[in-house]
Amino acid sequence: MLAALWFALGLPCTAIAGPPLVAVEAVAVHAPRPFTPEQIRDAMPAGTRISLRIETDAQEPIAERWTVIEATPDGCTIASVTYAPTSGALIEDESTQTSAWAELAEHATFPAADTSITESSFDGPLGRHATREYRVRHADGELWIYRFALELPGPPVELVVEREGKVTFRMTQVLRQRG
Repeated sequence: MLAALWFALGLPCTAIAGPPLVAVEAVAVHAPRPFTPEQIRDAMPAGTRISLRIETDAQEPIAERWTVIEATPDGCTIASVTYAPTSGALIEDESTQTSAWAELAEHATFPAADTSITESSFDGPLGRHATREYRVRHADGELWIYRFALELPGPPVELVVEREGKVTFRMTQVLRQRG
């Protein structure tokens, strides 16, 4: 009898067996990444060199140089050295590390709920670049600002860390030579 009433009123019969199904909107766990593994692979062939200036509020600036010494369809091997930018004195030879292109893309995985993304531009040692800026708020209150140059897939052209409005870390690409 109840089924006949439901039918007569034009209500779905599924409501008899339980509550109607409700569409649930999918919520992204991670913000979209700035680059795909394939974009990074295509932008960083063997011989590519990236030099970075790293500044903190606790020590003198240092420089790092990354050189892609081997690149395959699956990944690459990067040699990394750290040195004093003014004297060129070697601080650390970190040897080499091999990573899959997907692993390198995953470095830019940020929680969607804590990340805002905007289109911007950045003027720096590599010139003026259109960028995608990721502002990631951490639970400890730090704000990490990643600036990815749209035409330079790979590491950000600048990464800034702020705590209570004060810059505590800055990493800036100062050289990028394609292999």
